[in-house]
Amino acid sequence: STTTMRWPFISWGAESVMNGHDHLYERLDVGGTPYFVNGAGGNGLYTFDNLGTLPAGVTSVIRYNENHGAMLVTATTLGITYQFYNANSVLVDNYNVAKDCSAPSPTPSPTNSPTSTPTPIESPIPSPTPTLTPTPSIIPTPTPSGNQQTLTFTATEDASLYGSSPNKNYGTATKLETDGSPLKRFVTKFSVTGVGAGTVISAKLRLFNVDSSSSGGSFHQAATTWNEGSVTWNTQPALGSTFAALGSVVKNNWYEVNVASFVNGDGTYAFGVDSSSSNGADYTSSEGNASQRPQLVVTVIY
Repeated sequence: STTTMRWPFISWGAESVMNGHDHLYERLDVGGTPYFVNGAGGNGLYTFDNLGTLPAGVTSVIRYNENHGAMLVTATTLGITYQFYNANSVLVDNYNVAKDCSAPSPTPSPTNSPTSTPTPIESPIPSPTPTLTPTPSIIPTPTPSGNQQTLTFTATEDASLYGSSPNKNYGTATKLETDGSPLKRFVTKFSVTGVGAGTVISAKLRLFNVDSSSSGGSFHQAATTWNEGSVTWNTQPALGSTFAALGSVVKNNWYEVNVASFVNGDGTYAFGVDSSSSNGADYTSSEGNASQRPQLVVTVIY
């Protein structure tokens, strides 16, 4: 929000921008480059006071100020992962950049061409010694570890589940709802193809919020033996333990969670989302706006 600090980081070659000061956590997308604001390590947490005032081309991907926390940044030869954990060790945000970060081979030292000793000439002015011309250095180009491809899948099936209407199916609704009172949760399913013999290095579940909440929901792996045309609260699939949770979410923003622990190749994958908040979050379903439907974004190296 401080305009004097909006320096041209991207044109300088930056691949991410990190700063603190504001007592909260937020990840922004600035023309495809992640900007992290993290001042949630201590002292009182702030509210988000600049909603709706983002510059053109800037999107707020995730906002969180429900608890203190810290970032863990992990670099490997395959890329960099940025994670924010709250003080209860809950993963709030996960952002992965896949890139060949392997070290290049050492640069060979230049080799000087040998110079012969000039033959003396009987003259009052001696001949100058020839200047040595070094051989140009050869800088090797790093060899990529493989061809990288990003595959995006939209949900094949999804449905909200209402505890107050345990036998009713909501598979055709345009929203996916979560709530702690009255109880609401939803399930979503994806069919992943095209991975083949490749290696999955990143997988993200992306949801578009259509109802702001202080709690974006808790995420679980779900059984896949259900279909959106018949699933109800009473017939809902079994859910695993919570593997991720979103804090505050704001309407008309995308949010994502890391699901790479579950997506490891071609196949069918399902996830369930619930909330303990009495003002839970809602997201666009696969029957909603085509540009806002749930996505599973999988990055593969072949």
